[in-house]
Amino acid sequence: MDRLLTMIAALVAGCVMLLLPGLAAYAGYRSTSSILSTEAEINARLVSQLVNVNPELWQVETLRLEELLRRRPGDRTAESRSVLDLQDRVISQVEDELASPRIETRAPVHDAGEVVGTIRIERSLRPLIAQIAWFALLGSVLAGAIFAALRVLPLRTLRRTQDRLLHEATHDGLTGLPNRVLFRDRLEQAMGRAQRSRRPMALLFMDLDNFKDINDSLGHNIGDLVLRHVARMLGNSLTAGAGPARRSNDGAFTIARLGGDEFTAIVESAGSTEDTAALASRILAALQEPTRIAGNQIILSASIGIAMYPQDNADMATLLRQADMAMYRAKDLGRNTHHFFNDELNHAIQHRIALDHSLGTGTPGVCPALPAQGKFVQRRDHRCRSTDPLATTGRGAGSSRQVHRRARRQSPDRACGRVGHCYCLRTIGHVGSHGIAGYVDGGQPVGAPVS
Repeated sequence: MDRLLTMIAALVAGCVMLLLPGLAAYAGYRSTSSILSTEAEINARLVSQLVNVNPELWQVETLRLEELLRRRPGDRTAESRSVLDLQDRVISQVEDELASPRIETRAPVHDAGEVVGTIRIERSLRPLIAQIAWFALLGSVLAGAIFAALRVLPLRTLRRTQDRLLHEATHDGLTGLPNRVLFRDRLEQAMGRAQRSRRPMALLFMDLDNFKDINDSLGHNIGDLVLRHVARMLGNSLTAGAGPARRSNDGAFTIARLGGDEFTAIVESAGSTEDTAALASRILAALQEPTRIAGNQIILSASIGIAMYPQDNADMATLLRQADMAMYRAKDLGRNTHHFFNDELNHAIQHRIALDHSLGTGTPGVCPALPAQGKFVQRRDHRCRSTDPLATTGRGAGSSRQVHRRARRQSPDRACGRVGHCYCLRTIGHVGSHGIAGYVDGGQPVGAPVS
């Protein structure tokens, strides 16, 4: 588009620059030719009258001819006027000093209808050339203005439109912060700089605590105002935290809103973990300061997860996951706090995922494998069998009862705690009641409590 607009502007400007002096040259030449033709005809009539009076001796009356040739209208432009015979020999001439190039016009002299001579009038074209040059200069100025108008102004408008569309595509419409697309680009660049400079970079994931309550109680309009307030507060906190040490190390930060009430901050040249922890504490303290928004006094809190790079030595996707895991750990610790990602947290998360898998989390038709609590019933063959519902396992109604080795190693408290987060709680109750009660000994049901 830029090249096309440039070509169109250059074409129009070139046409104007050539057309204006061209029209001036054409009009000036035609005007000069017309003036000379009129003067030549007038002088030819005057000389023809002299010839009619004295057809034999008119050629020797040079003084009379010069007097007739000097008769001119009001135009006093330098000219050369001559009376010529049929062989183009000069009979009489009145001549001003003329510079080349010249333009001439001729008119016949008659005697009783016969041509007996010619009137020739010449003018210099230099005045016309000077006039054309002035028009060419004017055309150049006008062409430049047209080129600027057709290229610079539309391009400026186009670029403003492109910049606006790009800003809308890479920034959050509510807070004006970078969105997820721009955030990932900034994070990739920041990680590259941290890798090259060996200066630590901190990635902060922040999620507002109980923000849904604000939306539900005060309305989404107030919630939007709160999000804007949080965006400004984050900027002020990070700017205040950019002390002389970080500024000398080319410290920079990027705040982004990923969606909802989730914010992220990329802090380059973050310093030590103590410095980053102090920054996170300063953010939490600023959030807890009472603020009045649309007549409502609001006190906020947040949970912040922090991942360090290249200390945690991860790629971008892993670093994002680590910060997210640390943020949820901060929520588990009671909210309104921050937490750094570490290997222990990673192992705990993996352990929880393994336990969820062993419990059959979210798998329709799969009965979970759960540990026993140590309650037994004596059978006739003097063998003990666990009758606690948490010991009964199976995959469907007719499957074999096998306890997963990982689940068997879990304590009942931990297993039941995870069951509370699973989708299989109803399945556990169903299988526990029917599986244990249906475990018969010689056709007699064995009673067991199910809680």
